[in-house]
Amino acid sequence: MKRNTRRVSDHLFIHRRLVAALSAGACVLALASVFQGSSQPSATVVTAKTGIAAGSPVTADQLTLSTVPEAIVPDEAISSIAEAIGGMTAVALPAGAILTASSFADASTLAAGHVMIPLPVSAQLLSAISPGSFVSVFLHDTAGGVRVTRGVRVVTVPNQAAASAFASGSDDVILVEVPEDLAALIAAGMSSGGVSVALE
Repeated sequence: MKRNTRRVSDHLFIHRRLVAALSAGACVLALASVFQGSSQPSATVVTAKTGIAAGSPVTADQLTLSTVPEAIVPDEAISSIAEAIGGMTAVALPAGAILTASSFADASTLAAGHVMIPLPVSAQLLSAISPGSFVSVFLHDTAGGVRVTRGVRVVTVPNQAAASAFASGSDDVILVEVPEDLAALIAAGMSSGGVSVALE
């Protein structure tokens, strides 16, 4: 029962963050246009130039600096583009959304020598996974061999249901923690379609 309660709580938390991100993007776009020429106190923040899919690393060309009313700037808003580059998004971000620390998956829990990477999964598997779950990653080579890595920790489960409305690549993804050398192998495997995931 505790495991099911935790799962529901995790999904509700992710859902709330997604709704907040979508609402914030629409509000910022509207308020920024009204704010032009106003004498109200302002602040410069980093906003999404285009829609950014959940579970993807942020690049400089997806970001811009925007001047918005100080009153609408959320806590932990990011004011430097350099600070946001390379972060892994925890929710889908619509164009115009103000980026905050909570826009990104928390990398502070990663072990030394480990990195966080996105893995595509089926919608059915996604519904059964929650942050803290462990999965097995299967790397298939062209000769028919399989390398299995077990005990891969799921850092977070971005809800990408709305991502396809803002960016290409609407596959469901999870963010997992893996050693740096395995991350390179997985990246190569994904480019050839040779990666699969199973819940432990």
